[in-house]
Amino acid sequence: MHAYVVAAIRPTILVLMGASLFLLLIACSNIANLMMVRLSLRERELAVRTSLGGSWWQLARQSLTEALLVAGTGTLLGIGLGEPGRSVFYTPQLYKLISVYFPSAPAQ
Repeated sequence: MHAYVVAAIRPTILVLMGASLFLLLIACSNIANLMMVRLSLRERELAVRTSLGGSWWQLARQSLTEALLVAGTGTLLGIGLGEPGRSVFYTPQLYKLISVYFPSAPAQ
């Protein structure tokens, strides 16, 4: 029974997964582009640090630390905002509403 129900919607699920992966790829390339622009705007600062004796490893470590700090902040914000949103959207009333519009959807 499960294979029969899944077989009917499998192409739709695959298209949605492909679209979401494409969206994730666009978001990742956008973030990489923003980080490169940010680094190019700090070119003068990096030149000054190099002239004061900063090694390539120190400059790379500083840039990596800043990137990880931004990524960690974004992760914590995403989890912090996603958890309350999950409790709002996954309610029994929502499942009842879905079962009205999509009778074949399993009610929970």
